[in-house]
Amino acid sequence: MCYNVENLFDLEDDPEKDDEDFLPEGKMNWTKTRYNRKINQIGKVISRAGQWDWPAIVGLTEVESDLALKDLVSTSILRNQGYKYMITDSPDKRGVDVALLYLPEYFKPVRRNEFTVHFSTDPEKRSRNILYVSGQLPNGSLLHVMVCHLPSRREGARETAIFRRETAAVMRRMCDSLAKNDNDANILIMGDFNGNPQEAATTHELRAGLLLPKHAPEKIRSYPPQLYNLFGEHETANPSGSYVYKGRWTQLDQMIISESLLLKNGTMSYVPGSAHTMYEKFLLHFYDDGIRDPVPERTYTGPVYKGGYSDHLPIVADFLVMP
Repeated sequence: MCYNVENLFDLEDDPEKDDEDFLPEGKMNWTKTRYNRKINQIGKVISRAGQWDWPAIVGLTEVESDLALKDLVSTSILRNQGYKYMITDSPDKRGVDVALLYLPEYFKPVRRNEFTVHFSTDPEKRSRNILYVSGQLPNGSLLHVMVCHLPSRREGARETAIFRRETAAVMRRMCDSLAKNDNDANILIMGDFNGNPQEAATTHELRAGLLLPKHAPEKIRSYPPQLYNLFGEHETANPSGSYVYKGRWTQLDQMIISESLLLKNGTMSYVPGSAHTMYEKFLLHFYDDGIRDPVPERTYTGPVYKGGYSDHLPIVADFLVMP
C-alpha cells in the first residue's frame, strides 16, 4: 500500500523546518483536535486497505516527523497491530518526508539508507530524500523497497520535469546496482511521482514498462532487469487516477516492480490485476449538483479546513510470498 496523506504535521514547532502554518496558532489553525482526527483517519484507511488482512508494508508521503508516525501506530486503530516505521530526514523546505510502515513478522528490515538528490540545473534546490529499505520475507528471501516523493509541478510541469527525471535516474541506478549483485532481486518502488505513468521520469529514466507481460516469465530475460509500472494500464480505470487537478484525474501515485516479481516460480510474486486505487465513499467528496464526479475529500482547500482524509487516494497491490 502507498498513500500521500496530505500534510501530516505534528503539533510541535521544528525550528529547522517551515512548519509554522501547521501549528495550533498557525495559519492553518492545526489544533490537537484536528491532528488527532487526521491520525485516526489515516489509521482507518490503512485498516481498510487490506480488507481481511492488514497491509504488510505501507509507504507514506507528506509526513513531517517521527512523532507523527509514533502517534499513528500507537494511538489510532493501528495500535494493537505491531507496526514499526522508518522515516527520512530530508532537506525539503516544506518539512515533509517519506516513510515506511511495516509488520516485522512479514518484513524484517536488514538494511536501510536514504538518498538525497542533487539537481544539476539548480544546486540550491531541496526535495524529499528517497527511502531505501531491504527486508527479509518469511521465506528468507529479500525484498528491496524504495519510497519516493518526486519534486512537484508547482512552478510548471515542463519547467520542473528535469527535477523529476533526475530523481528517477537516481532510483534507476539503485535498481541496477541491486541487480548487479543479484539479477533476481525483488524490487518495489512506490510513492507520489507527481506525474502520470507515461511521463519521461518513469518511462525514460526509470525505464518502467507500461504493459505487463501477458504470461508470467519463467526467468529474468535481461540485465539490467525490466521494471514494470503496475498503474501503467489504468487510464480506463474508475477512477483513472489517484489525484484530481482542475477536474481531471491523474495517476500521481504509482507502484513499480522488477520483473522478478512477475516470475512464475519467484520467491514473491505480484497477484495479477490486484493493483488498484482505493475509490471508497468515505474518502470522497460528493457534489450536491449530481453532475460533477466525486473527488478526494481533502483535509484543507487552501487555508480552509475541510476535515477530509487527503487530497490523494491510496493505492494498493497484493503479492504472494512463496513458502
